[in-house]
Amino acid sequence: MGDLRADELVAHEDAFLGARVRALLVRLGEKDPSTEGHTRRVATLAVQIGEQLGLGEGRLRQLALGGLLHDIGKLSVPDEILGKPGRLTEAEFFEIKRHPAAGRELLRELGGFPSLVLDLVESHHERIDGNGYPNQASAAGLPLEVRILTVADVYDALTADRVYRDAWDRERAVGLLREETGSAFDQACVAALEAVLASERKLTVERLPQRSAALTAAPKPAAATA
Repeated sequence: MGDLRADELVAHEDAFLGARVRALLVRLGEKDPSTEGHTRRVATLAVQIGEQLGLGEGRLRQLALGGLLHDIGKLSVPDEILGKPGRLTEAEFFEIKRHPAAGRELLRELGGFPSLVLDLVESHHERIDGNGYPNQASAAGLPLEVRILTVADVYDALTADRVYRDAWDRERAVGLLREETGSAFDQACVAALEAVLASERKLTVERLPQRSAALTAAPKPAAATA
């Protein structure tokens, strides 16, 4: 990857989305404001996890694209369900569970997307134990990229404010991922996420003394004269 960072790779894939796809993503952002930043954050985090696991550039680019598009099927979900602040009924949750397959079908109709990207869109709510949706696919049927995207998607969803709950802190979100490792989530992907978060924390700590020193060294403004 050289010095090509995850956010730059995601921005590159985003820049080359066709006008029709971009228009659909804008429409999705208007329909469900919580997805506007969520998809880019998920794409970036998924690429970072993929880097930790040693994926090549081509696979990382498809992972970035799948992350950007993974929730596009929510265009088919009624607005009142997406924006509902309370608990969903069984019928409403059934409508939500239709969005991965709807997203795949939409992208298939638009054409030009690799099969892996279609798999990422359709399968990002599957679980290792086969109890996810829409196809109840087990670990044996889930590409590594899908397992990566699942971890990135759940982590970002938990640590962001939603209409029905406040954001969780990092420790609580990672704790849930650890608890469900082996049943919902791939162990290697969760470990790679923790490595990404640890690296970010270390970088933040290293920058703090530099910022403090810069503020201390900054010249004070001259006193105003009459």
